[in-house]
Amino acid sequence: MSSTLNIPGIAKIEYMVDSGITLPSYLEVQPELDISALISGSFTEIEFIKRSASLNQNLSHQDAGDLFEIELPFNMAGNETATIALLKLFRTRDYIFRVTDTNGQKYLLAHPDIRPEFTYKYSVKANPSGQRGYNCKIILKSPQGLIFII
Repeated sequence: MSSTLNIPGIAKIEYMVDSGITLPSYLEVQPELDISALISGSFTEIEFIKRSASLNQNLSHQDAGDLFEIELPFNMAGNETATIALLKLFRTRDYIFRVTDTNGQKYLLAHPDIRPEFTYKYSVKANPSGQRGYNCKIILKSPQGLIFII
């Protein structure tokens, strides 16, 4: 088991209401899981700025046991009402996320009892384009780590 995992190339980020999947109550640390039989909903893709996302996982040893901290920072362009509404929905912690790296490997940011945290901040680039958008981050702290989807 690696204490650090860094995946710099993310091709796709998707979300689904957490009630659309039923995870087993106990999962092995960094399991490989076929989720096709566990899903009753469908994933929806998030439009994000390509090459702005990375997936990072770090393991810390606590008195109560090991704890994985998974972070997925990414940027979203625009300032449309629909984008803002979606970002606010993610803050409710009622969603799980599926991530696909540039090699096609899929990961699930989910846990049976712990929901991912979502943060965002409005940003304006200080360059002539003045690009407007959001710096977003999905954070999951759990005893299992990333779920590798097979």
